[in-house]
Amino acid sequence: MTPIKYGAIRPDGYAFWGYTKKNGKSYECWLKPETYLRSRMSGTICNARKRASQKGLPFDLDIEYLLSIYPADGLCPALGIPMEWGGRLSQSDNSPALDRIVPDR
Repeated sequence: MTPIKYGAIRPDGYAFWGYTKKNGKSYECWLKPETYLRSRMSGTICNARKRASQKGLPFDLDIEYLLSIYPADGLCPALGIPMEWGGRLSQSDNSPALDRIVPDR
């Protein structure tokens, strides 16, 4: 059995989140599209907040703001290409990213 790629999307839109074990048996964990996106955004916020804290920079983003600006069609607004989440067990050159703006400007 070939392992499922983290973030793989089923025809019904559910995204693969990983495996979980219960009573010694392994089960697949699939998330609704909106839950998957919120989970990925949550990780993005957490990592960005940590980097800002380490650099002594102010941080005022929240998950609701990021969700509000994320394109509904999942296409990069600048390049028009599909965005694919990287990280965890996979990497993607098309993964969405936050731009850091120097707060002094």
